[in-house]
Amino acid sequence: MWAGKGRAVSHTGPRLSRLTQVSAPRRPGREAGRTPSVRWQAPTKTMEFQIDIRGRQADLVALSGVLARLDPSAVADRDPLQPVLRVDTQLTAPELLAALHEAGCEVPPQALFRKPSGCCGGCGG
Repeated sequence: MWAGKGRAVSHTGPRLSRLTQVSAPRRPGREAGRTPSVRWQAPTKTMEFQIDIRGRQADLVALSGVLARLDPSAVADRDPLQPVLRVDTQLTAPELLAALHEAGCEVPPQALFRKPSGCCGGCGG
């Protein structure tokens, strides 16, 4: 129950309440009330891999199952115009290679091409 004038009343009786002022460091671009021209984004470790599967069988369902167990945020699809799998994942290249082998797609390490992610972080995915 509120008693006014900085006093709060509880079941055990009145007590003084205080507010504590907290000074937190400002993010760059926030000085003097300015809004930053570039939106701040958390760094991401997600990488896009392209895997050359020319002359090989690739079971996308099996690969998706293995990836879901190792990296639930991973996304895999097949390029409809060329024999390439595209995988966005937080796995390293050796971990992805092992996942491909576990899914039955035997590819050599030279078949993996790592590209920087195009993720802006806006969707949170």
